Amino acid sequence: MDQNKGLPWEVFRLTSALLPHLDRLFETSTLTPTSLLVLSHLKHLGNDYGPERKILLKNEVLDLLKRVYGYSAAAATTIVKNLHNGGLVDVESLTADKKEHYFGERRGYKDAIVLTARGVAELDNFNRNLNRPLWAPPLRKTLRCGICAPVVSTPAISAPVETTPVWQANPSV
Repeated sequence: MDQNKGLPWEVFRLTSALLPHLDRLFETSTLTPTSLLVLSHLKHLGNDYGPERKILLKNEVLDLLKRVYGYSAAAATTIVKNLHNGGLVDVESLTADKKEHYFGERRGYKDAIVLTARGVAELDNFNRNLNRPLWAPPLRKTLRCGICAPVVSTPAISAPVETTPVWQANPSV
């Protein structure tokens, strides 16, 4: 008997917990979800192009945006242009020798996208903010000596955890 289980319920619980956090991050970031994906793709799959710099052929990035994410050719070009105008990537026209050095062939499309130091910094900043705790640890009671002690014991993993965000628990934060 063929059973199609689908995604486990925990995926939906995790997604519903992360989406508001991601929404707040994108509100305070210069990155859009699409620019985050393009810059991450460039950082992790691009060829080394010096210290902290990665390079991909522009045509590959445009193809990724069109084929995988469903953007039109004009929209994909606009996304790359906005990344360039924002200083997150550079667009370079490679010589045949440079193309052969970085991509192993001389012929074909020679425009490339290079991740800039600012692009790396934006990715690192987004990652740092993403990895901040979504909520504060359980409330703690401050003793006279300045040591913090938990008010409640840690519940079992399967039990829901009642927490108070830091900004509610301590208005001075």
